[in-house]
Amino acid sequence: MFEDLVINVKPIGWVESDFEIGQRQKTKGIIHIFDEYKEGLFRLNEFKFIMVVFYFHKFSNFSLMATPPHNNPNKTQYGVFATHSPKRPNHIGVSIVPILEVGENYIKIDNCDMVSTTPVLDIKAQWN
Repeated sequence: MFEDLVINVKPIGWVESDFEIGQRQKTKGIIHIFDEYKEGLFRLNEFKFIMVVFYFHKFSNFSLMATPPHNNPNKTQYGVFATHSPKRPNHIGVSIVPILEVGENYIKIDNCDMVSTTPVLDIKAQWN
């Protein structure tokens, strides 16, 4: 039904962080919001967590099978949809992170697992 559908998305901002591909330790980071979207940050400071939808821009290939590196002592393979692998068909990632500070055009976050210059596609406040 939708096999030929092409969806165009435009980033709303980008990530600044010290996180590197393959790193296990998450870092602090800053999500910079482009001026045309900064009004969307209004009252975000009332929340403790956000869901960040982003694009895995450092990967061009994908695999439908993955071997998760964490909590997988037997190196068991899983289907990519059962993992957090960045090598996904649409290269879309999601992270739920704590908010440290909200400014006029930025959000400081903790537990960042996105590398610098990662394009941010959307942000959603988390109720819990």
